[in-house]
Amino acid sequence: MTYGVHSQNILNMLNNLGPFPKRANDNNESDFSAMLIIDRDKDFASPLLTPATYSGLLLEIFKSNAGMLELELNKNKILQEKLSIFSVPSKKDKDKASNKNDTKNTKTSVIRLSGVHDEIYAENRYKHFAAASSQIRQQAKAMSMELQKLNNMKLDEMHDYVNRKLPKITEMKTKLLRHLNASEKVIEMLGSNYRRVQALEEDILNNVSRKKILGDIDELLTTDGHKYNTLRMLCLLHVCAGITSDELSQFIRNYCNYFGLKYLVVFQNLAQIGLLPVPGEETVNILSTPLNKKATKLLSNIPLNIPKFQQTQFQANANRLKLMVSTAGAEELDNMSMASSSSASISTTASTSNTTACPSYVFNRLYIPLVAQLCSFLLKSSNIDDLVTKLSMIEQIQINSQSLKSYGQSVKQGNAKDLPLKNRNIFVYVVGGITYAEIAACDLISKITESQVFVASDCILSGSDLIAGAFNGTV
Repeated sequence: MTYGVHSQNILNMLNNLGPFPKRANDNNESDFSAMLIIDRDKDFASPLLTPATYSGLLLEIFKSNAGMLELELNKNKILQEKLSIFSVPSKKDKDKASNKNDTKNTKTSVIRLSGVHDEIYAENRYKHFAAASSQIRQQAKAMSMELQKLNNMKLDEMHDYVNRKLPKITEMKTKLLRHLNASEKVIEMLGSNYRRVQALEEDILNNVSRKKILGDIDELLTTDGHKYNTLRMLCLLHVCAGITSDELSQFIRNYCNYFGLKYLVVFQNLAQIGLLPVPGEETVNILSTPLNKKATKLLSNIPLNIPKFQQTQFQANANRLKLMVSTAGAEELDNMSMASSSSASISTTASTSNTTACPSYVFNRLYIPLVAQLCSFLLKSSNIDDLVTKLSMIEQIQINSQSLKSYGQSVKQGNAKDLPLKNRNIFVYVVGGITYAEIAACDLISKITESQVFVASDCILSGSDLIAGAFNGTV
């Protein structure tokens, strides 16, 4: 199954290469029963939304290089891209800076983003952040109590304990300290704005109170002053509901007043990939106000109480695919069980029942990643007619380079394979980068359907990384 132009091109290249050579003593059966290739631009909402998973929020704050998360507690993505007026060091930071000479030769601590090398990360990476941070705190308390046992040990017991258990406990303590510091930094950097951003994202997804949405984005630009994250909210608004040339002009004017006119090219770069509308003459010449445009501006200020019935392409597809919880069916809603109820803030406490049977938990029950929903449809469909019914309204989705209806006819004629999938293994590839939230959602789908979903992409990114690509020309 392919969804997008680039995905179809990849499939065409694979077909041109011919069948892959089989291993020795290999049978005719493949390791995978289905391969799903999807373009990143078919679901820009997933990287633009703020994740709620532990691994997703770690990547929002810290830089990652070759699977290593760099824990520079005094230097992270949030602090680096904020206006200098918002980055005034606190007294605590000044004290750390004064001791810089003492820690000059110390290495930057890292977290290996691999469950094989870090059992704490393996246990918490796909959990909701509230549950993960609470679990890490409990493990840290249990570790301190374990070390206190040394005080009550006899000499021979202490000798055996030091030789056998202490090295493992010391290593575990080091890992716990890194995760504890990382979770504390996430709360410090995002905690104050997290609830407000979640409410804004919910309004954008549902396209309610457009004037309030634009006002909140402008307020976020004024009070937070982050180079990427505020622009990220505007891109999300355009993807979900679209923005006008006048709205874009106003934002560009405010943005350049804060960060400088040198970033005008960024809006052109974002427009090239569909994250913003193409800036017109009125948008580019934001500093000029010709007199012949006064009449147009006056007419635009006249309120017209005409109801709008037209949906955007994003909303239409999201409703058809039941990507938003508000449009999900009764079966999906019954399966949801969130421990944090309707709270959208980053909390340091969470109950042990903070689990969910709906992949929307990765965005605090706001949105289901498209790649996870397509995997769910493939694994749960009992026949091709069932799959066609769910996906027939979505354009560009193809199976074996055929439209859904054409493939359905081939199945009836006996020229193609039918569902359900016998081998419960699916290979997924996202062209243009994937997020940890999407990986967590696919992991949950694999557990619900008792299958294995293998996810791959050319990179793992966060929302700020996607926007940052427009600044360095790599988007």
